[in-house]
Amino acid sequence: MFDKRLLNKKCIITKSVYSKERKLRWLYREEAINDDDSGWEISSEFDDEEYVSNSDNLFAITIAELIELEPSIENVIEMPVGTEIMYDDEKKLFVNTATNEAIIEPYKPFIQRAFEKNLDFISKMSCDVNIVKELFNPEKFRITESEKIMFSSGKVVLSDPYNMSEEEKIMDVMEEKINPGDYKIIISEQELEEMGDRVFAAKLIVSGKEAVEYKILKPEGKEWEVVGVDTGLCAICDKTAQEEYRKFYKEWKKKNKGKNFYNEYMSKMFEENYNIGIWKSENTNNKILMCSTGFGDGIYNPICGYDENGKLCSVVIMFITPEILEMN
Repeated sequence: MFDKRLLNKKCIITKSVYSKERKLRWLYREEAINDDDSGWEISSEFDDEEYVSNSDNLFAITIAELIELEPSIENVIEMPVGTEIMYDDEKKLFVNTATNEAIIEPYKPFIQRAFEKNLDFISKMSCDVNIVKELFNPEKFRITESEKIMFSSGKVVLSDPYNMSEEEKIMDVMEEKINPGDYKIIISEQELEEMGDRVFAAKLIVSGKEAVEYKILKPEGKEWEVVGVDTGLCAICDKTAQEEYRKFYKEWKKKNKGKNFYNEYMSKMFEENYNIGIWKSENTNNKILMCSTGFGDGIYNPICGYDENGKLCSVVIMFITPEILEMN
């Protein structure tokens, strides 16, 4: 189903097609000139340049009126600017003139196609080494390296920040532990059509060695193998940092009654990069990296990377499949 907001937008149609003197043949979409314009222009096979140059032969009608003239236009109405399509009256279908392919199913905007493809990717809980390599390929993605994050207990927390702050919420402490120490986290980002910059994946680098195998990383004491996100953010930190953060949050709420923690406090952490922020304790060296999660809320599966000697070398959480770039 197409975006119903398009119904009230205008398109330009030739008088011959609107009056049904001639059959609809060509549809072309240009850049819209204002918020009321759809950019679509509709003409018949016989409407030549001289004909369309005469403003008396052009009408502005709504997309709703256009669909009344030809209901199958619903299938193509969301195609992008630059689209040129031909209506085959004999076969009763549209043909994309750029590819010469028949348009049989309703066109889906990039956002919808990307979301559906990514949902399928996440549900498969991939541990494919090549997919992880591609997600952190600097030739395809913008890779951001964090400052060092202290893991004093070696217990890795991957959780929605909201779950980490509220006492009644369940946070996700991973079963696999790392040696206590300071570690860097790298974030893979890329810009997507009509969606801006998105975080595709995050990796906690445990050692400098490359992973030859990945395995699903389960949260401690849980049957399921996923991290749930309700705020569009994922936090990566040590359990001691999480515990301090929870105390800090409780104190902040006491001192700032009636104020919104996310709007008043957390938003400042994302001023430099709206996808990545770091919470820093005022009393200790504890830090928490927080990043946006792909297309937002959902469930994501963390995985552990192991080197050729079978030793843990990385912890990865993937939010978006790299195949999305081929659609972009």
